[in-house]
Amino acid sequence: MNLQYQSTSGRLYYSLRKNVKIILIVVYMIIMTNGLGFFGWNLSVGKNITYIFYFATLSIGGYYLISNKKAVPFRNLFLAFFVIPIVSAYVSSVFYNYSLKIQWGSFALSFGFMTYFCLYYFRVSKKTLISAMIIFSLITFVIQLYQVMYPDGALFGRGNLAEYGITSIQDLEGVIAETDRGLARFSVGLNKLQMFMLFLFLYKFTQKQSWFNIVMIVVFLSSIFFYQTRQLMVACYVVFILALIGSLHSVKP
Repeated sequence: MNLQYQSTSGRLYYSLRKNVKIILIVVYMIIMTNGLGFFGWNLSVGKNITYIFYFATLSIGGYYLISNKKAVPFRNLFLAFFVIPIVSAYVSSVFYNYSLKIQWGSFALSFGFMTYFCLYYFRVSKKTLISAMIIFSLITFVIQLYQVMYPDGALFGRGNLAEYGITSIQDLEGVIAETDRGLARFSVGLNKLQMFMLFLFLYKFTQKQSWFNIVMIVVFLSSIFFYQTRQLMVACYVVFILALIGSLHSVKP
């Protein structure tokens, strides 16, 4: 009886710990994408929270690199990805007189690559990471779908509107986003992640032909279309069609 209780409590603890990690990763992704491109992010404490997370990511990732003696897969590659944007920002500052402030995106990219080592520090499994990415991508799609249906005063993915005199959430009331092919255009979340999800579920579909995988493929095809970026759509759909044809030919009769 006692052994059964310990086994049940152990599974419950593991499940809870895994779910907490998923939730924390989703929250981390939301913060690092400025609240999925939320218009009011820089008007509140959101930007300061982002800076805190950047510092924490750099500190934890750096500590893991220094203290860990075990070999980390692709260690040098991700270190290069971390260093290159910083070098690029420095060169632009010295030779082209670009201020470091306007090159914050380069530093943000570097900190993003340092996240790779943070995942090892917190022992995040591939399954946990994929689950968090799926949740984040579905949140992105729900926001996209809602804003396409109700574009009036949309709050996510609006970009910089200060040049048009829109500097507060109240100013957004009644302001409709730019349209392309009759649809409002928003840059919500991470379009590259939506592409990754599309091909992930295409791969899953080749392994198991289920309605769930079909629905997910349709969801992420729609998500990419909602970005209304021609180059992204053409490249993604061409690769998708080629991958689909290849997977169908590889299926044994």
